[in-house]
Amino acid sequence: MRPLELAHLVGRNNKGIGEPWASCAELTAALCSSGYGVVGCHQAIDRDLDPDLQKQLRQKALVMLMLRFGQRFEGISWSDPLDGIREVVRVLEAEGWSWDGSEIVRL
Repeated sequence: MRPLELAHLVGRNNKGIGEPWASCAELTAALCSSGYGVVGCHQAIDRDLDPDLQKQLRQKALVMLMLRFGQRFEGISWSDPLDGIREVVRVLEAEGWSWDGSEIVRL
């Protein structure tokens, strides 16, 4: 049993999604840390050592992001979940969603 760490599923600036979006609850996950000579899930996705897990977590994050921000994304799908996340964030920013100092809200 290793401690959990908060993992940013889309990176922060290196994947085209900056703050505050990269740290919103839908785009993060509590993943196991490294220890005892074993690479944990957090490091595995950060270092692209487990692309299947990374894609699976990003797909779940995309679904959660679309569910939180309404029906306008219903029925839309992307072959690459990272592309979907980028597009959802782009649309939300264009609609005026932003960080108010404590959470993402529509200003």
